[in-house]
Amino acid sequence: ELGALLDERLGRGEPAEAAFRRAVQLDDQAPRPLERLVSLQLRRGAWTEASPFLQRLAGLLPADRAAALFRQAAQLASAAHDGTGALALRRQAHALVPATGDELAELALSLYAGGSHAEALPLLASVVSALDQGGRPAREAEVLLAHADLLAESGELAQAEAALRRLADRPDAPAAAVE
Repeated sequence: ELGALLDERLGRGEPAEAAFRRAVQLDDQAPRPLERLVSLQLRRGAWTEASPFLQRLAGLLPADRAAALFRQAAQLASAAHDGTGALALRRQAHALVPATGDELAELALSLYAGGSHAEALPLLASVVSALDQGGRPAREAEVLLAHADLLAESGELAQAEAALRRLADRPDAPAAAVE
């Protein structure tokens, strides 16, 4: 209760975090203080510090809430230019609750960037398929380019060319697609 008071009423994040950390030390199976501690740490961008608590918390929360926290931490890891950490967190979230929309695009692009091409290709294909049904991920051009690259890599040259044509027709087409 002290942590909640410090955070919610007084806006004092550091003392609140210390109070929740102490509560977690007293009872490491209580999800509420653990969740508040992780939320405070993620709010201040300390995803590496939150990681061990997040792993413990994931076992105590419903899958959808745990997946949301993993995705939030993945965004912070990505913003900190830790692609490996972001990918690991996205994989954990996806294992709990399959990603859709922008989350699926981010996972697929992380896999692609991380060299997991065989794993990325079907996910990229799903994102591209969603494009045909009106879905528009924030990183659409990157999805199309990565999809075309992996299609070419797998020997599907006609499909890769069609994907590049689709991308080249866009007003914001990257030069690599037009060439």
